[in-house]
Amino acid sequence: MHPSTPELRSIRELSPDAIAPLLEASAGEGFRFVARLVAEWTAGAMRFDGPGELLLGLYVAGRLVGVGGLTADPHTAAPGGGAAAPAPS
Repeated sequence: MHPSTPELRSIRELSPDAIAPLLEASAGEGFRFVARLVAEWTAGAMRFDGPGELLLGLYVAGRLVGVGGLTADPHTAAPGGGAAAPAPS
């Protein structure tokens, strides 16, 4: 695979160094969901490890450029909901 080919990977450990550029960019654009993701991950409240849950990262040249997750809806038994955060170009 060419180094600049985007690669979608499951995230099992959220690296503070890898997520920092997305956190900064999203905060600068007035979005809070990446900050909430980091806070809930750090607190252990949301780890995307339940049935049907998944946290994905989009990597280009080894750098995390986007993140998105699918979580279980607490009001139903079916998975649903989610958000995505692309890095600025």
